[in-house]
Amino acid sequence: MARVVIVAPEDLPVPAHRGGSVQIYVSGLMRALQNYPNHQLTLLSPGHRYRKTFAIVHVNGAKRVYQQSVLRQLQRLSPDVIQVENRPELIPSIKQSFPSAKLILNLHSNTFLARRYLSPAQALAALQAADAVVVNSRYLKSWIIRRFGLTANSWQPVIVYPGIELSQFLRPHPKTVARPASAAKPLRVLFVGRVIRQKGALVLIDAIQSLVRQHVPVKLTLVGRTPPWEHSYGVEIRRHIKNQPFIHWVGFVKPQRLPSYYWNSDVFVCPSQWREAFGLVNVEAMAAGLPVIASDLGGIKEVVDSSSGVLVKNYRDAQAFASVIRQLAEDPARRQSLQAGAERRARHFNWEVAARQFAKLYDTLHK
Repeated sequence: MARVVIVAPEDLPVPAHRGGSVQIYVSGLMRALQNYPNHQLTLLSPGHRYRKTFAIVHVNGAKRVYQQSVLRQLQRLSPDVIQVENRPELIPSIKQSFPSAKLILNLHSNTFLARRYLSPAQALAALQAADAVVVNSRYLKSWIIRRFGLTANSWQPVIVYPGIELSQFLRPHPKTVARPASAAKPLRVLFVGRVIRQKGALVLIDAIQSLVRQHVPVKLTLVGRTPPWEHSYGVEIRRHIKNQPFIHWVGFVKPQRLPSYYWNSDVFVCPSQWREAFGLVNVEAMAAGLPVIASDLGGIKEVVDSSSGVLVKNYRDAQAFASVIRQLAEDPARRQSLQAGAERRARHFNWEVAARQFAKLYDTLHK
């Protein structure tokens, strides 16, 4: 039996009762891995309150001491396989301390490979020190190869698409027949994600305001918070939506309450302004039967296809998003077709498939 320890990031606890995309991912993966009893799983995570659905050891979440806390727990657990979630800076010290353990770096984005966190030499060393590097899209794999000049035999990449808890997002009741948007029933547009510049919330707000000026019946709900380091952007957003009754910024919503926002919407928009590695919110929206309008960027195009939504090439232009939103507001037949396609597409991304790939990887490394 392989002893596998998964090391979660230091910022938020798992299970993800306080949110966090990586934390939601880890929660789903750990639950799915329970179907593979030949692996003894332990999760290292910050936090205090949790459900005992799998073994969790809580370590000090303060960033300065997190690494040392993790190393102490790993010494006690003596794992065969160590999987580090999205923190490449931990790889060298873990490798040095546990040279006989097999090390997996599971990258959710390219964020922590950037110069803000690691020099190019440090990032390259982390990638090459890992016995396997799991990436969540073909885009992220190709980005790493281009960025660091890696050859096929200089690192060990494995593509594993994330999943979602499909049953959590499927509508409890069939969606009603789509009709053209009207003043009585405006098109309900939804945004879910951190409200930061890179996610493009302001681009979407400008698009909605433009449509309202054109007398297109539409309203927007924004779900997500602005982190402290983007405070000025949050202030800018609030200034833009002041006295705009057709735009409602909800703020942070606990993961268990999030599905109801999808169910009470007609269209989901992901106006990302940067090359996201994957974009899990798009899968959540599709599972709830929402057509997705998204930026034609990064790994998003591996998630959203022509059967489930529309990719916007000119993603910096609010009018480009406004045009697509208007088309779907006025064409209920197309909207209904995309709803059905979205539900089918979402089923391609499930934790059972991802867990099977991880279990196979653990077995391969432990041989």
